[in-house]
Amino acid sequence: MAVSRRRYRVVNEEAFPGLTAFESRASALGGKYRVVVTHSQNLHDLQLQALARHSPRRADSSPRCPRASAWQDQEGPG
Repeated sequence: MAVSRRRYRVVNEEAFPGLTAFESRASALGGKYRVVVTHSQNLHDLQLQALARHSPRRADSSPRCPRASAWQDQEGPG
């Protein structure tokens, strides 16, 4: 979903520092729903750090976002 950053608004800086969100409507499963999309740069950065720690280093993977093939090569939970 491509959405301009201008649509995002700060949720509550004191309670949730860095959390932004926008509201929209969506049709799915025969109904119309209110959708709230959130983004936290801090959470995003922490997730990337965790991915970098727990995924094997590969020459074809981007340092910013690992390619799907890096995940497909790993065995599932066992």
